[in-house]
Amino acid sequence: QRLAHGQWDAPMPAQAQDELGVLAQQLTHMARQIQGSAHELHASEQRYRSLFENNHVYENGLHGVYFRDENEENAGHRNTFRNNIVENNGVAKKSYGFYIDGVTHDIVIEHNTIGSTGKGNQAGAVFVGPKASAVKVGDNTVSGHPEVVK
Repeated sequence: QRLAHGQWDAPMPAQAQDELGVLAQQLTHMARQIQGSAHELHASEQRYRSLFENNHVYENGLHGVYFRDENEENAGHRNTFRNNIVENNGVAKKSYGFYIDGVTHDIVIEHNTIGSTGKGNQAGAVFVGPKASAVKVGDNTVSGHPEVVK
């Protein structure tokens, strides 16, 4: 039952030398292979995710971070923004700290400081366009405007 719930390291009693003992040994071997494959998959996913960390993005003419209106093949995917300061963007006109447009997905924006002190025209922390999906925004410190605008 534990194998069925993803507990791949669950011990399997394999003391018997009959068919049940052989089956238990084979299940144990298979579970270890699945556990290794799952670990490799997670590591691979992390390698292909871009991490933007500890940056100061400020006083840009438009948006602080801008994902253009692109199709699936050209849009920005699998990006994580963590521990950045994004402030006072939109010097030229109304803007956002993060503007996520196009068929963009798997974006994580967390633990950032996103704000406006009135220097720019930053109207919101994060704008998520109608075609964007799987955008996770959380645990940010936001000041001077709303956190998420859709």
